[in-house]
Amino acid sequence: MTFRFSKKLLAILIMAIVMAVIALPPSVKTRLPGGCASTTPDSCGLFQSIVQWIKNEKVHLGLDLQGGTQLDYRIDLTRANEKNKSADASERVNISQLTEGVLNTLDRRVNNLGVSEPQIYLSNMGDERHIIVELAGIKDIEEAKRVVGKTIQLEFKEPKESLDTNEKQKIEQSANAILSQVLAKNADFKKIGESVETSDKKIQYRPDQKEFLDSLPAHFQKILPSLKVGQVYSKVLEGSDGYTLSAGGKVTETKGLYIVKFVNKQNVDHETTQPGEDFLNVAKELTKDAPIELTEKIKSDFAPAEASAIWAVAEGKVTPIVTTDKEVEVFKLIKKNKPEKQVKASHILISYAGAERADKEVTRSYSAAKKLARSLHDQVVKDPSKFGEIAQKNSDGPSGPQGGDIGYFSQGQMTKNFEKAAFRMKVGEISDVVETEFGFHVIQVADIKDPREETVNVQKMTIAKTVADAQKSLEKALARTEDKKITKKEDQFTTQAIFFDISPDPWKLTGLDGSHFKSASVTYDELGAPIVAIQFDKEGGELFADLTGRLTGKQMAIFVGGELISAPRVNDKIIGGSAVITGNFDLKSALALANDLNTGAIEAPILLAGQRTISATLGDSALQVSLFAGVVGFILLAIFMIVYYRFLGLIAVLALTVYTIIILFLLSVAPLVMTLAGIAGIILSIGMAVDANILIFERTREELNDGKNFIAALAAGFDRAWSSIRDSNVSSLITCAILWFFGNSIIRGFALMLAIGILISMFSAITVTRTFLNSTVGTWISRSHFLMGTKKLKILNQ
Repeated sequence: MTFRFSKKLLAILIMAIVMAVIALPPSVKTRLPGGCASTTPDSCGLFQSIVQWIKNEKVHLGLDLQGGTQLDYRIDLTRANEKNKSADASERVNISQLTEGVLNTLDRRVNNLGVSEPQIYLSNMGDERHIIVELAGIKDIEEAKRVVGKTIQLEFKEPKESLDTNEKQKIEQSANAILSQVLAKNADFKKIGESVETSDKKIQYRPDQKEFLDSLPAHFQKILPSLKVGQVYSKVLEGSDGYTLSAGGKVTETKGLYIVKFVNKQNVDHETTQPGEDFLNVAKELTKDAPIELTEKIKSDFAPAEASAIWAVAEGKVTPIVTTDKEVEVFKLIKKNKPEKQVKASHILISYAGAERADKEVTRSYSAAKKLARSLHDQVVKDPSKFGEIAQKNSDGPSGPQGGDIGYFSQGQMTKNFEKAAFRMKVGEISDVVETEFGFHVIQVADIKDPREETVNVQKMTIAKTVADAQKSLEKALARTEDKKITKKEDQFTTQAIFFDISPDPWKLTGLDGSHFKSASVTYDELGAPIVAIQFDKEGGELFADLTGRLTGKQMAIFVGGELISAPRVNDKIIGGSAVITGNFDLKSALALANDLNTGAIEAPILLAGQRTISATLGDSALQVSLFAGVVGFILLAIFMIVYYRFLGLIAVLALTVYTIIILFLLSVAPLVMTLAGIAGIILSIGMAVDANILIFERTREELNDGKNFIAALAAGFDRAWSSIRDSNVSSLITCAILWFFGNSIIRGFALMLAIGILISMFSAITVTRTFLNSTVGTWISRSHFLMGTKKLKILNQ
C-alpha cells in the first residue's frame, strides 16, 4: 500500500502552498512574474490584479520593530473639572466618557493620516489623563503632529457685559501658586510648566528660548544678569508680550505674567546691524543751496531719468545715483501718494443697546432702531433739503450736531458696509438704510473728488558736477547712510518661562460647544463665497435658538481650536439647529475646516507632553534576534520530536510547518501588527501546539502497545487526548482575554498573538496532524514498530 492522498489532505496542501506564496518576504515576491501596478483597475486583468495583490501583502511591523515615533498627549481637563465643581448637576462631565471620546477622535485622525500600523491607548499619570500615539514607520513627523494634535474644539461665545475686575487678581494668585511649586527643592520646571499649560494659550510653557540681552523684553533685561545658572526668579514678573490683531481689526497689546528660569549664558558671535547715518542730515551737510525735501511732486516735476529712478524703488529705499547735465544726485523715497477717490458725505446714525460705541443712554432695541432708521429714511427721501435738520435732531453719532456732516474720506477709512454704499452713490443721492456694527445709517453724498495724479515725497542729496570727483564724493556720502552688518561677541541668555496672559477676554462661554456638534458641510452664500454650514444635535439646536434669541442685535463669536474664526452680528432668532461659519475662506480652506470638524470636534483639548523617536536600526536588530531565536527553537524542537517520536514526530513537524505558514499568512493579510511581545506570544503558542501533539502521540502509542490496530489506536488516541487539549487551551484563552481587557498595548499585543496562535495550533494539532496520519492507514509505515516507536506485540484484531 502506498501513501493515500485524500481530498482533505490535498486541500490542506494546496492551502499551505497558496498561503506560503502570499507570506513570502517582499524581496522574494518582487521576482514573481506578472502583476499590475497601474492605478486604474480596469487596465489590469483578473490574474494580474491577484498577482499584484500578492506582491503588495506584507507583515506589518510595530513601532518596536520598524522604528517610528511615540507621541504623548495630555488631555486638558481644566474646563471639565470646573464644570464638575458646579452646583448644577446637568453641567457636570463624565471624565471617562470624555477621555474615551478624545481617544476615538485621535483614532479617526490617525486613520485619515494613512499610518498603516498605529497604536493608540490611554495612560493615566497621577491625576493626569494621557493618550499615547505610536506611529510606526512614519516619515513626516511634523505633519503627523499637526494632524493628530490639533485641537478642533468648536465653541460659541457671547460678549461679556462687563469685564471681571478680579480676573487679573485670580491669575496672579494662580501664578504665585505655581511659582511656589517651581521654587520647591528638586522641582522640575519643565514638567510643571507642561502640566499647567492650557490649550487656549492663557497659560503657556516656553522652553529654552535663546536671546541676546538687547533683544529681550525690558522685564527680562532687569533681572537675568543678577541670576545664577539654573535659578528661578523669586517673583512673578509682569510685562508686555507683543501685539495681536483683535476681531475688530484693532492692534492690541498682550500683557502677561512670567515665571522665569535662567538656564545658562554663552558668549557667542552675534551678527547685528549697525544703522547708518540719517539720510537727511548727510544731505544737509553735503548739499549747499539746492532744495533737499520735496513733497507732493508728480512725475513731470522731475527729469525723465530722475522720475524713472524714483518710481522704480519702494518707500524708504534709495535710488541709484542719477547723473544729469549739471549734477550727480540720489533720492530717498519717503512716501508714494496713491491717487484716491474722495467722497464728502453726511449721515444719520440710529444706534441701539449693544451696538459698538453706543452711548449708555441708548436703550432702544435692534428692531426698534431699524424701524426708526427706515422712518427717517422715508422722510429725507421726500424732502432732501431737511437732511441736516433731521440729522441734528435724531442722529446718535458725534456728527449729529453738525447735521451729520463727516467731511471727505477715502477708501479704507470707514467701516466696510458704509464705505461700500457711499462710493457707489452720486452727488446728492440718498442711500437706503445701511447696517454696520455701529447701527443703522442713512447716507447723503455731498461731493466727490476725482482721483489725483500719483505724487511722491522724496529727500534729495546732490553734488554739482563741477566739484572734483563728484561721483566718488556722493558715493562716500551715500555709504555713510547705509546699514552695516557687524559681528561681535555678546552674551546669549537661555531661559525657560511660564507665561500667564492677563489681557481682558471680551468673550464668555455660552454652553454651546463641540459636544453638541453633529456634522459640517461646505456651501455658498448669496455672493458665491464658500461658507461652512454646521448642524447641531437636538440639545444643541435648542441652545442655539435660545442663544440667538438672547443675542439679537449683538455679536456672537465662533471659535475653532481656540482661534476666533468669525464674530457675526445676530439679526434674528435662528431655529432648526443649524448655523454657518463665515470668514475669508477659499474652497480649499472651507473644505479643510469642515473635514476637521467632522473628524475631530472634541470637548477637551490636548497638549503634546512628550515625543520619543525609536530608531529603526534598533527595531531591525531586535527583529533579527527574535527571528533567529524562533528558527533555532523550531529546529531543536523538530530534532527532538523526530528522534523521540520518529515518524509521528515527523508528522508533528509537518503540522507545525503548516501552523507557521498560517501565522505568517494572517500577519500579511489581516490588520495585525507584529511586535516583540507578539513574537513571544507566537513562540509560546508553538510550544502549546507541540504539547497537543505529544498528548495525542502518547495516547496513540499506549493503544498500539495494548495490541490495537493502527486505525483504532489513532481514533482512541485523538478522542482520549482531546479533553486535556481542550481544557488547557481554553484556560489559556481565558488568560489571554484577561490580559487583553486589563493590560496595556504591549501586554495586549502578546495576548492577541498568543490567542491566535492557540486557535491555529489547535487546528494544526487536531485537523492537520490527524489528516496526515489518516493518509498512512494501511501502509507499511503504520505497521512499522520502529517508525511508530512501539513494542513488538502480537496484534489480536488485525
